[in-house]
Amino acid sequence: MLVIFVHDVTDILLEFTKCNVYLKNRNGKFYAFHEQISNIGFATFTLAWFLFRLYWFPLKILYSTGVVGVHKAYYRGAGLYTFFNILLWILLILDIYWFYVN
Repeated sequence: MLVIFVHDVTDILLEFTKCNVYLKNRNGKFYAFHEQISNIGFATFTLAWFLFRLYWFPLKILYSTGVVGVHKAYYRGAGLYTFFNILLWILLILDIYWFYVN
């Protein structure tokens, strides 16, 4: 649930920004207000992406699954623990790639 929350918070800002981008040109008129809101929304989206996906995700979720979870799950015989933890690390690598490359 925390992984979904951390990754979906930024989607709300993205959709809000996209709506304002589409609203700035309507019926042959240009609306400067929506241009400003879309620029502010993009800056907020970028900040939220960094904060939630590149700061809180590794700090809270990967730490919990990698350090705390080892003592509770791995030593008790959780067979797929390593597989799912590797998937979370791959997700972090993808988040870093999407933030810096695109």
